Amino acid sequence: MLTFRTMRGLTGHTAAKAALSLPITSVKIPAHELMLGIYKFCMNEWQYIWDCFHGNKVHSLYPNVGTVTHSKTLTRCDSVLTNRLRIGHCCLTHSCLLSGDGLPTCKYCGLSVTVKCIIGLYQLAGHS
Repeated sequence: MLTFRTMRGLTGHTAAKAALSLPITSVKIPAHELMLGIYKFCMNEWQYIWDCFHGNKVHSLYPNVGTVTHSKTLTRCDSVLTNRLRIGHCCLTHSCLLSGDGLPTCKYCGLSVTVKCIIGLYQLAGHS
């Protein structure tokens, strides 16, 4: 149980100084209720900040904060690789950033190569 000292209904510096001589009232709040309120407040603030990043690739995968569940069967390395593929990053599509070369183009559609393009061609070839 947490106890907070309060001086309710006071406005202004003078009223607060005068109230220092008055007896202090206590409000008792169960700690679990306080922690739940703090948790909800933090999650709402975090969601508000997260919603400001509309162009973020990860936002499109995880639009709500606090709802991501990671696979217990994948290793950390496999989990990172899976997330990188979900947002469209791989060595083939991003090697040009390190080498300074142009973006690789798909020989079938003529557009820049993406992970979606690679998976689509794999599925068209009859693999699943």
